[in-house]
Amino acid sequence: MNAKKEETDVGNAQLRESISARLREERARLQLTVGKLCMLGGGFSSRSIYDWESGRGSPKAEFLALAGELGMDVPYILTGVRNFAMEPIGSNASLIHKP
Repeated sequence: MNAKKEETDVGNAQLRESISARLREERARLQLTVGKLCMLGGGFSSRSIYDWESGRGSPKAEFLALAGELGMDVPYILTGVRNFAMEPIGSNASLIHKP
C-alpha cells in the first residue's frame, strides 16, 4: 500500500471515530437506548447502530434524517459544530427554532 493511501485510510478512520462518538453523545443526550431508537422507525437494526457508534461504519443519510427529526443535532454529529438554534423539547424530542 502506498503512503498516500495509508494516510487517507487513517484520516477516514479518525473521521468515523469522531462521528461515532458524537452520535453516541447525541443519543445519550436524548436518553434514547439503541433499542428505542430502532423502534422509532427507519428500519435500522441495532447491529447497524452499534457499528456506526463503534466506528465500524458510517450512518446512512436516511438514518441521519430520522435522527434530526428525533431532535439529534445532525450538523454536530457530522462536523462537531453545535447548532444552538435547535433544542429538543418534551419527551417526543420535537424541535423548536429560536430567533
